[in-house]
Amino acid sequence: MKKTIVSACLVGCACRYDGKSMPNSLLKAMFEAGELVAVCPEVLGGLATPRDPAEIVSEDPVRLSTNQGMDVTAEYKQGADQAVGVANAIDANLAILKSKSPSCGSRQIYDGSFQRQLIPGAGVTARALRAAGIKVINEEEASVEFSSACTRILILRHAESVFSSDDRGRGLSLDGEKAAAALVEFFKGRFQADQIYSSPYRRAMDTVKPVAEAWNLEIIQDERLRERKVADTPVEDFASFVANQWLDHRFSLPGGESLDEAAKRGTEFLLESEAGNRGKTILLSTHGTWMGAVMHAFDPEFDFSDWQSLQMPDCWEMVFYQGVWVETKRVWED
Repeated sequence: MKKTIVSACLVGCACRYDGKSMPNSLLKAMFEAGELVAVCPEVLGGLATPRDPAEIVSEDPVRLSTNQGMDVTAEYKQGADQAVGVANAIDANLAILKSKSPSCGSRQIYDGSFQRQLIPGAGVTARALRAAGIKVINEEEASVEFSSACTRILILRHAESVFSSDDRGRGLSLDGEKAAAALVEFFKGRFQADQIYSSPYRRAMDTVKPVAEAWNLEIIQDERLRERKVADTPVEDFASFVANQWLDHRFSLPGGESLDEAAKRGTEFLLESEAGNRGKTILLSTHGTWMGAVMHAFDPEFDFSDWQSLQMPDCWEMVFYQGVWVETKRVWED
Protein backbone atom coordinates (compact mmCIF):
# COMPACT_ATOMS: atom_id res chain seq x y z
CA MET A 1 0.00 0.00 0.00
CA LYS A 2 1.06 3.62 -0.49
CA LYS A 3 2.33 5.44 2.56
CA THR A 4 -0.41 6.92 4.70
CA ILE A 5 -0.23 9.66 7.29
CA VAL A 6 -1.73 9.10 10.73
CA SER A 7 -2.35 11.24 13.78
CA ALA A 8 0.67 10.63 15.98
CA CYS A 9 -1.41 10.17 19.12
CA LEU A 10 -3.05 7.11 17.52
CA VAL A 11 0.27 5.25 17.32
CA GLY A 12 1.43 5.98 20.84
CA CYS A 13 3.01 9.44 20.68
CA ALA A 14 2.15 11.45 23.81
CA CYS A 15 1.31 14.63 21.91
CA ARG A 16 -2.33 15.29 22.78
CA TYR A 17 -3.29 18.54 24.48
CA ASP A 18 -3.29 16.67 27.82
CA GLY A 19 0.17 15.18 27.23
CA LYS A 20 -1.21 11.71 26.60
CA SER A 21 -1.72 9.43 23.63
CA MET A 22 -4.75 7.51 22.37
CA PRO A 23 -3.13 4.45 20.78
CA ASN A 24 -5.11 2.21 18.46
CA SER A 25 -3.56 -1.27 18.51
CA LEU A 26 -3.97 -1.94 14.77
CA LEU A 27 -2.70 1.47 13.71
CA LYS A 28 0.24 1.16 16.08
CA ALA A 29 1.13 -2.16 14.45
CA MET A 30 0.80 -0.64 10.98
CA PHE A 31 3.09 2.18 12.06
CA GLU A 32 5.66 -0.29 13.41
CA ALA A 33 5.38 -2.20 10.12
CA GLY A 34 6.48 0.99 8.33
CA GLU A 35 3.22 1.68 6.51
CA LEU A 36 2.19 4.87 8.31
CA VAL A 37 3.91 8.22 8.81
CA ALA A 38 2.93 9.92 12.06
CA VAL A 39 2.16 13.63 12.25
CA CYS A 40 0.71 15.87 14.94
CA PRO A 41 -0.55 19.04 13.24
CA GLU A 42 -0.83 20.94 16.51
CA VAL A 43 2.79 20.27 17.38
CA LEU A 44 3.84 21.03 13.79
CA GLY A 45 2.04 24.33 14.18
CA GLY A 46 4.25 25.26 17.12
CA LEU A 47 1.99 24.44 20.05
CA ALA A 48 3.45 22.95 23.22
CA THR A 49 2.59 19.64 24.86
CA PRO A 50 0.67 19.70 27.11
CA ARG A 51 -1.46 22.69 26.11
CA ASP A 52 -4.86 24.19 26.79
CA PRO A 53 -7.65 22.46 24.85
CA ALA A 54 -8.95 24.38 21.85
CA GLU A 55 -12.13 24.29 19.76
CA ILE A 56 -13.37 25.89 16.57
CA VAL A 57 -15.39 28.87 17.81
CA SER A 58 -16.17 30.50 14.45
CA GLU A 59 -16.60 29.15 10.93
CA ASP A 60 -16.61 32.26 8.72
CA PRO A 61 -13.83 33.05 9.01
CA VAL A 62 -12.61 29.93 10.79
CA ARG A 63 -11.21 30.77 14.20
CA LEU A 64 -9.93 28.58 17.01
CA SER A 65 -9.61 29.52 20.65
CA THR A 66 -8.41 27.76 23.78
CA ASN A 67 -10.61 27.37 26.83
CA GLN A 68 -8.64 30.29 28.27
CA GLY A 69 -9.62 32.57 25.40
CA MET A 70 -6.30 32.53 23.51
CA ASP A 71 -6.59 32.68 19.73
CA VAL A 72 -4.64 29.77 18.21
CA THR A 73 -5.99 29.98 14.66
CA ALA A 74 -2.59 30.72 13.13
CA GLU A 75 -0.95 27.73 14.83
CA TYR A 76 -3.69 25.36 13.71
CA LYS A 77 -3.54 26.61 10.12
CA GLN A 78 0.24 26.32 10.08
CA GLY A 79 -0.01 22.76 11.40
CA ALA A 80 -2.54 21.91 8.71
CA ASP A 81 -0.22 23.26 6.01
CA GLN A 82 2.68 21.25 7.44
CA ALA A 83 0.59 18.06 7.49
CA VAL A 84 -0.41 18.58 3.85
CA GLY A 85 3.27 19.08 3.05
CA VAL A 86 4.20 15.78 4.68
CA ALA A 87 1.39 14.00 2.84
CA ASN A 88 2.53 15.41 -0.49
CA ALA A 89 6.17 14.58 0.24
CA ILE A 90 5.38 10.88 0.67
CA ASP A 91 2.73 10.87 -2.08
CA ALA A 92 0.04 9.84 0.42
CA ASN A 93 -3.51 9.37 -0.78
CA LEU A 94 -4.96 8.56 2.65
CA ALA A 95 -4.88 10.15 6.09
CA ILE A 96 -6.07 8.43 9.27
CA LEU A 97 -6.88 11.15 11.77
CA LYS A 98 -8.05 11.25 15.38
CA SER A 99 -11.79 11.72 15.64
CA LYS A 100 -13.39 14.82 17.21
CA SER A 101 -10.14 16.84 17.26
CA PRO A 102 -10.24 20.52 16.17
CA SER A 103 -7.32 19.60 13.89
CA CYS A 104 -8.01 16.04 12.92
CA GLY A 105 -11.73 15.38 13.37
CA SER A 106 -13.16 14.12 10.10
CA ARG A 107 -16.85 13.65 10.88
CA GLN A 108 -17.56 15.44 14.15
CA ILE A 109 -15.98 18.22 16.16
CA TYR A 110 -16.84 20.00 19.40
CA ASP A 111 -19.11 23.00 18.98
CA GLY A 112 -16.88 25.71 20.49
CA SER A 113 -18.71 25.93 23.83
CA PHE A 114 -16.16 23.76 25.69
CA GLN A 115 -19.09 21.75 27.03
CA ARG A 116 -18.13 18.56 25.15
CA GLN A 117 -21.01 19.03 22.71
CA LEU A 118 -20.41 17.37 19.33
CA ILE A 119 -21.64 18.67 15.99
CA PRO A 120 -21.12 17.48 12.39
CA GLY A 121 -17.95 18.95 10.95
CA ALA A 122 -14.23 18.56 10.35
CA GLY A 123 -11.05 19.91 11.91
CA VAL A 124 -8.68 22.33 10.23
CA THR A 125 -6.17 19.70 9.10
CA ALA A 126 -8.86 17.29 7.90
CA ARG A 127 -10.31 20.08 5.74
CA ALA A 128 -6.92 21.01 4.34
CA LEU A 129 -6.06 17.43 3.44
CA ARG A 130 -9.39 16.90 1.71
CA ALA A 131 -8.90 20.12 -0.21
CA ALA A 132 -5.56 18.69 -1.37
CA GLY A 133 -7.33 15.60 -2.73
CA ILE A 134 -6.39 13.25 0.12
CA LYS A 135 -8.98 10.89 1.59
CA VAL A 136 -9.48 11.33 5.34
CA ILE A 137 -10.91 8.71 7.68
CA ASN A 138 -10.92 8.29 11.45
CA GLU A 139 -9.44 5.49 13.56
CA GLU A 140 -12.65 3.48 13.76
CA GLU A 141 -13.10 3.53 10.00
CA ALA A 142 -9.45 2.55 9.55
CA SER A 143 -9.82 -0.42 11.91
CA VAL A 144 -12.70 -1.70 9.79
CA GLU A 145 -10.88 -1.06 6.51
CA PHE A 146 -7.61 -2.75 7.44
CA SER A 147 -8.75 -5.55 9.75
CA SER A 148 -9.15 -7.94 6.82
CA ALA A 149 -5.40 -7.65 6.17
CA CYS A 150 -4.63 -9.04 9.63
CA THR A 151 -3.54 -12.60 10.35
CA ARG A 152 -5.58 -14.23 13.11
CA ILE A 153 -3.98 -17.00 15.12
CA LEU A 154 -6.34 -19.02 17.30
CA ILE A 155 -4.51 -20.75 20.13
CA LEU A 156 -6.40 -23.71 21.52
CA ARG A 157 -5.47 -25.31 24.81
CA HIS A 158 -6.15 -29.05 24.84
CA ALA A 159 -9.12 -30.52 26.70
CA GLU A 160 -8.86 -32.44 29.95
CA SER A 161 -6.51 -35.42 29.75
CA VAL A 162 -5.86 -38.54 31.80
CA PHE A 163 -2.72 -38.03 33.85
CA SER A 164 0.13 -40.42 33.31
CA SER A 165 3.91 -40.33 33.31
CA ASP A 166 3.82 -40.56 29.52
CA ASP A 167 3.55 -36.83 28.82
CA ARG A 168 3.70 -37.27 25.09
CA GLY A 169 1.27 -40.17 24.82
CA ARG A 170 -1.48 -39.50 27.35
CA GLY A 171 -4.92 -39.02 25.85
CA LEU A 172 -8.11 -37.25 26.80
CA SER A 173 -10.45 -38.17 29.62
CA LEU A 174 -14.10 -38.94 28.87
CA ASP A 175 -14.98 -35.32 29.73
CA GLY A 176 -12.10 -34.19 27.54
CA GLU A 177 -13.41 -36.21 24.60
CA LYS A 178 -16.84 -34.64 25.00
CA ALA A 179 -15.31 -31.15 25.18
CA ALA A 180 -13.25 -31.82 22.04
CA ALA A 181 -16.35 -32.91 20.14
CA ALA A 182 -18.19 -29.79 21.32
CA LEU A 183 -15.49 -27.58 19.82
CA VAL A 184 -17.01 -28.13 16.38
CA GLU A 185 -20.14 -26.31 17.48
CA PHE A 186 -18.11 -23.64 19.32
CA PHE A 187 -16.15 -22.69 16.21
CA LYS A 188 -19.18 -22.87 13.91
CA GLY A 189 -20.22 -19.37 12.88
CA ARG A 190 -17.31 -17.81 14.77
CA PHE A 191 -14.14 -18.82 12.97
CA GLN A 192 -13.06 -20.82 9.94
CA ALA A 193 -9.37 -21.61 9.86
CA ASP A 194 -7.35 -21.94 6.69
CA GLN A 195 -4.71 -24.13 8.36
CA ILE A 196 -4.40 -26.23 11.52
CA TYR A 197 -1.18 -26.91 13.39
CA SER A 198 -0.76 -29.00 16.52
CA SER A 199 1.66 -30.10 19.15
CA PRO A 200 2.57 -33.74 18.44
CA TYR A 201 1.41 -34.67 21.95
CA ARG A 202 -1.63 -36.95 21.79
CA ARG A 203 -3.90 -34.81 23.99
CA ALA A 204 -3.41 -31.79 21.73
CA MET A 205 -3.96 -33.83 18.57
CA ASP A 206 -7.08 -35.51 19.97
CA THR A 207 -8.52 -32.15 21.01
CA VAL A 208 -8.33 -30.60 17.56
CA LYS A 209 -9.12 -33.73 15.53
CA PRO A 210 -12.94 -33.28 15.49
CA VAL A 211 -12.55 -29.68 14.28
CA ALA A 212 -10.08 -30.72 11.59
CA GLU A 213 -12.49 -33.37 10.34
CA ALA A 214 -15.38 -30.88 10.30
CA TRP A 215 -13.31 -28.40 8.31
CA ASN A 216 -11.73 -31.09 6.11
CA LEU A 217 -8.25 -29.88 6.97
CA GLU A 218 -5.15 -31.89 7.76
CA ILE A 219 -3.37 -31.35 11.07
CA ILE A 220 0.25 -30.33 10.65
CA GLN A 221 2.36 -31.34 13.63
CA ASP A 222 5.23 -29.20 14.83
CA GLU A 223 7.53 -29.95 17.75
CA ARG A 224 7.76 -26.27 18.59
CA LEU A 225 4.15 -26.41 19.81
CA ARG A 226 4.93 -29.07 22.44
CA GLU A 227 4.51 -28.35 26.14
CA ARG A 228 7.59 -27.15 28.02
CA LYS A 229 9.58 -29.94 29.61
CA VAL A 230 9.55 -29.73 33.41
CA ALA A 231 12.62 -31.80 34.34
CA ASP A 232 14.39 -35.13 33.86
CA THR A 233 12.97 -36.44 37.13
CA PRO A 234 9.56 -36.09 38.85
CA VAL A 235 8.99 -32.81 40.75
CA GLU A 236 7.64 -33.18 44.28
CA ASP A 237 6.44 -29.61 44.85
CA PHE A 238 5.02 -28.73 41.44
CA ALA A 239 3.16 -25.63 42.69
CA SER A 240 6.38 -24.07 43.97
CA PHE A 241 8.15 -24.94 40.74
CA VAL A 242 5.46 -23.22 38.66
CA ALA A 243 5.47 -20.12 40.89
CA ASN A 244 9.26 -19.89 40.58
CA GLN A 245 9.05 -20.11 36.79
CA TRP A 246 6.61 -17.20 36.64
CA LEU A 247 8.72 -15.16 39.07
CA ASP A 248 11.79 -15.74 36.92
CA HIS A 249 11.14 -16.74 33.32
CA ARG A 250 14.75 -17.95 33.04
CA PHE A 251 14.32 -20.48 35.88
CA SER A 252 14.43 -24.18 35.04
CA LEU A 253 15.21 -27.50 36.68
CA PRO A 254 17.92 -29.89 35.44
CA GLY A 255 16.89 -31.26 32.07
CA GLY A 256 13.88 -28.93 31.87
CA GLU A 257 12.99 -25.78 30.01
CA SER A 258 12.52 -22.27 31.30
CA LEU A 259 9.49 -20.23 30.23
CA ASP A 260 11.85 -18.07 28.18
CA GLU A 261 13.09 -21.13 26.29
CA ALA A 262 9.56 -22.35 25.61
CA ALA A 263 8.54 -18.85 24.52
CA LYS A 264 11.52 -18.59 22.18
CA ARG A 265 10.61 -21.68 20.15
CA GLY A 266 6.94 -20.79 20.35
CA THR A 267 7.50 -17.26 19.11
CA GLU A 268 9.68 -18.56 16.30
CA PHE A 269 6.88 -20.86 15.17
CA LEU A 270 4.21 -18.19 15.56
CA LEU A 271 6.02 -15.63 13.41
CA GLU A 272 6.98 -18.23 10.82
CA SER A 273 3.43 -19.53 10.48
CA GLU A 274 2.04 -15.96 10.40
CA ALA A 275 4.37 -15.06 7.54
CA GLY A 276 3.25 -18.13 5.61
CA ASN A 277 -0.46 -17.48 6.17
CA ARG A 278 -0.61 -13.71 6.03
CA GLY A 279 -4.14 -12.34 6.05
CA LYS A 280 -5.59 -15.76 6.92
CA THR A 281 -6.85 -17.50 10.07
CA ILE A 282 -4.87 -20.38 11.53
CA LEU A 283 -5.59 -22.65 14.48
CA LEU A 284 -2.91 -23.98 16.82
CA SER A 285 -3.63 -26.82 19.26
CA THR A 286 -1.18 -26.72 22.11
CA HIS A 287 -0.70 -26.58 25.89
CA GLY A 288 -1.40 -24.19 28.76
CA THR A 289 2.14 -23.33 29.78
CA TRP A 290 3.19 -22.93 26.14
CA MET A 291 0.27 -20.54 25.66
CA GLY A 292 1.13 -18.55 28.77
CA ALA A 293 4.80 -18.24 27.92
CA VAL A 294 4.20 -17.19 24.32
CA MET A 295 1.37 -14.75 25.03
CA HIS A 296 3.44 -13.17 27.81
CA ALA A 297 6.32 -12.72 25.37
CA PHE A 298 4.13 -10.54 23.16
CA ASP A 299 2.08 -8.97 25.93
CA PRO A 300 3.82 -8.77 29.34
CA GLU A 301 0.49 -7.88 30.94
CA PHE A 302 -0.48 -11.53 30.51
CA ASP A 303 0.80 -12.80 33.85
CA PHE A 304 0.73 -15.66 36.33
CA SER A 305 -2.88 -15.01 37.36
CA ASP A 306 -3.99 -15.04 33.71
CA TRP A 307 -2.19 -18.33 33.20
CA GLN A 308 -3.86 -19.77 36.31
CA SER A 309 -7.27 -18.83 34.90
CA LEU A 310 -6.80 -20.90 31.72
CA GLN A 311 -9.31 -23.69 31.28
CA MET A 312 -9.25 -27.03 29.47
CA PRO A 313 -10.09 -26.46 26.71
CA ASP A 314 -9.57 -22.73 26.24
CA CYS A 315 -9.11 -20.55 23.18
CA TRP A 316 -7.39 -17.22 22.65
CA GLU A 317 -6.86 -15.13 19.54
CA MET A 318 -3.63 -13.35 18.64
CA VAL A 319 -3.86 -10.81 15.84
CA PHE A 320 -0.91 -9.73 13.70
CA TYR A 321 -0.43 -7.17 10.96
CA GLN A 322 2.49 -7.86 8.61
CA GLY A 323 4.33 -9.75 11.34
CA VAL A 324 3.67 -7.16 14.03
CA TRP A 325 1.56 -8.16 17.04
CA VAL A 326 -1.69 -6.19 17.35
CA GLU A 327 -3.59 -7.71 20.27
CA THR A 328 -4.36 -10.83 22.27
CA LYS A 329 -7.84 -11.64 23.54
CA ARG A 330 -9.73 -14.60 24.95
CA VAL A 331 -12.47 -15.87 22.64
CA TRP A 332 -13.50 -18.94 24.62
CA GLU A 333 -16.99 -18.94 26.11
CA ASP A 334 -17.68 -21.12 29.14
